[in-house]
Amino acid sequence: MKRLSTLVFVQILFALASFFYCQSLSAQDWARVTGIAAQDIGVGKNGSVWATGTNGAIYRLNGSSWETMPGGAVRIAVDPDGAAWVINIILRVGIGKLNQVRQKT
Repeated sequence: MKRLSTLVFVQILFALASFFYCQSLSAQDWARVTGIAAQDIGVGKNGSVWATGTNGAIYRLNGSSWETMPGGAVRIAVDPDGAAWVINIILRVGIGKLNQVRQKT
């Protein structure tokens, strides 16, 4: 029983140390971008931002405004290179690169 309590103590200590370490890291600055009612947002490692709207449209952030892209989707994710991967309402997966969106086969 003593071994179990020592293990729990070490886990709690590790969790607290991790929490305080994470709190010391500097966060990125966030800015509000208006213009769409977003349902899902994805950000690539390269900084590209894509979103799906509550209306089912696909958007890409272009500077400080949203650019409407072809197609429709309910969920979105962005790979490290900035390509948007979407799932549409009939569960088809697609990929969008720059200003193109095409169905993935």
